[in-house]
Formats: sequence, C-alpha cells, structure tokens
Amino acid sequence: MFIFSVSVLFTITWWIISWSSIPIVNEYSFFPLWLVYILTLNATSELFYNDSLVRRMRCLFVILFAASIPLWWFFEWINSYLRNWHYILPHPSSHLHYVIQAPIDFSTVVPAVLSTTFLFFCFLKARRVGRTSPIAIYSYWLLISIAIGVASFYLIQVFPKQTFPLAWIPPFLILEPVLYLIGLPSLLSEVKRGNWTLAISGMSATLFTGFFLGDVELLCLAEVVLHYSVCRLLEGV
Repeated sequence: MFIFSVSVLFTITWWIISWSSIPIVNEYSFFPLWLVYILTLNATSELFYNDSLVRRMRCLFVILFAASIPLWWFFEWINSYLRNWHYILPHPSSHLHYVIQAPIDFSTVVPAVLSTTFLFFCFLKARRVGRTSPIAIYSYWLLISIAIGVASFYLIQVFPKQTFPLAWIPPFLILEPVLYLIGLPSLLSEVKRGNWTLAISGMSATLFTGFFLGDVELLCLAEVVLHYSVCRLLEGV
C-alpha cells in the first residue's frame, strides 16, 4: 500500500509539472511520467494480486527498457515510409539532441505495455475471461502468416499510402509463427490451448497505453500529428 501511495503521489506531481508548462522541466518530463506510470501499474498489481511484472523479473526488468530502444526505432523506420505521424517540437532542436533524448524517452514503451498487460491479465484471469475450447493451428497457416508479414514490409515501401494500417502488424505476423514453430512461449501456443486471456490482455494494454502515450507526448516532448484516416487511402486512388 505504501509503494502504491507513493507511486500515485509521484504520478500526480509529474502531471501537474507537465500541465504547468514550466520551461525545460516540462520538456523533459516525458520519461519521469512514463516511469511513474510503470511503477504505479506494478504497485497496483502488488496491491490487488500480490504479484507484479517487477516481482517476476526482478533485476531483469531493466532489460525491457533497453529492448524498447531498437524496437521503437524500428517503428520509426517503418513510419519513414508511411508518414503515419510526425512530431512538431516546441522549439528548434539539433539532430544530435533528438537522437539522445528520443531513445531515453521511448525506452519506457515495452515496460509500460508489458506492465499494463500483466495487470490486465491478472484481472481477466481472476474472472476466467478468454477461456474457450482448444483450437487446432496448422503449419500452412503459420507459413501464410510469415509470407504475408514479409510481403507487407515490401508493400509498405512501394505503396505507403495504401498500406498505412500495416505499421504495427507485420512484425507480429512473422514473430508469432516463428516463436510457435521453434517451441518458445508465444500467444499462439496459448490460443491453441483455448486460452485467449493473454492475447486479450496484450491487445487491451497496447490500446490503453497508446492513448496514454498520445496524451503524454502532447504534454511533454512534442505535438504528435497523426495521419490515420481513410483519406490517406483515397489519396492513392
């Protein structure tokens, strides 16, 4: 309860700082805001379920911060073709400044999403949400998924206006079947057993943190202009 109370207090404090538009402090409040969000989610898991992602991973939890950096740059590379979003910085900034600050800020993405997923999973599991009959997964389905994922990367570069919804999908179309085929833990292995709880938790957590990410970016790092629209598709007609 003490850790939860402290996390909530820090969260409120940093939100007030962000809304106050204090020069410099406001600009660099992105990382602290996400850090206290991660701490609050784990503290909430501990409070209600006596378990959390930090408890499970212990010191290895910091690896998630390191994993976020190349992952986000990968999606920025995809966006360099799709132009689904771009940043309007509050003032002119050098390329070096952005290259240093951005990895620090976006190192919080993976731990934030997974911490949220863990909390949602505990909530849904306690209510037995997402339990169905076992489902057969055929090898040719997996090969088709991988082929579509690989083709999507090509199509993104050649037809960016028509393929803008594919920003987040191709990596999962490739990674999930590969993990399943080599016997490593995967969402597909859970779905095969009729357990959709983790998949539902992951999708819900991604959507939840996505909305939170947009709010924080508007307050701190930059204004994020999104171009998700049917008009993007019609432009290519």
